[in-house]
Amino acid sequence: MKKLCVIAIVACLIGLLIGLCLPIDIFNTEKTVVFNSTQGTFWDWTLRVLGTLGTLLAVFVALFKELLLKKIYRPSLSVLFDSTFNEDTIREGNTYVASKYYKLAKIINNGNREAEDCKLYLESVKFQDVSRQWDNELLPEPKLIRWRDGDDKINIPQKGGSKHVCLFELQRPVQVVHTDQKPIGPNYTIANVHNILDQYCNGFICVQIRVEAKDVDPFFFSFKMQWDGIWKDRKEEMKNDFHIINTVG
Repeated sequence: MKKLCVIAIVACLIGLLIGLCLPIDIFNTEKTVVFNSTQGTFWDWTLRVLGTLGTLLAVFVALFKELLLKKIYRPSLSVLFDSTFNEDTIREGNTYVASKYYKLAKIINNGNREAEDCKLYLESVKFQDVSRQWDNELLPEPKLIRWRDGDDKINIPQKGGSKHVCLFELQRPVQVVHTDQKPIGPNYTIANVHNILDQYCNGFICVQIRVEAKDVDPFFFSFKMQWDGIWKDRKEEMKNDFHIINTVG
């Protein structure tokens, strides 16, 4: 946009100089006393300037109309995290216990045009031990993330329209029947596309996600989760040991 403005200003200055150097009578097929009598006066110079600027403005609009409309009417995306994580429950005996914990984020279009072809990519998943002495990249390559409604690519309406994405999902551990079987830990999934192995549950998981859309500069947001790897049956207990930090940029 800055480059376009500079070009427009330079073009106007060049056109203005050319217009001022040309007598206005050359555009008049019938020379009249009025124009002859005003040649070189204030009104003569005013007409020259206005004529030149009008012509340049018309040419500029014709050449850059589509580009200008895209700059003026364009989508603008932002991220809003849920304040806490959610809980799904199942009945177990006479009480209810958690079957799944998950956290959502909302991608909002604050612009004045629909955001088309919106896609999310899981860019990085790093594990950091509780001592924070080493990092381990768990994601071999970026992965396309499905939106909450199951689509890989969506459009988001303008002026406050939004769509949800699931940031992580933690499912209840599988209960074993035989005592000689090793218990199966909780199913820990990042953005519906990457599973966290049991040995990486106790510590920090650092996640980065990239947002892309047509006519929108790609941007990143991230979040960090800390957990001790021990499942709790209710959200009020779980949130004391499962902490989330959200950042954008």
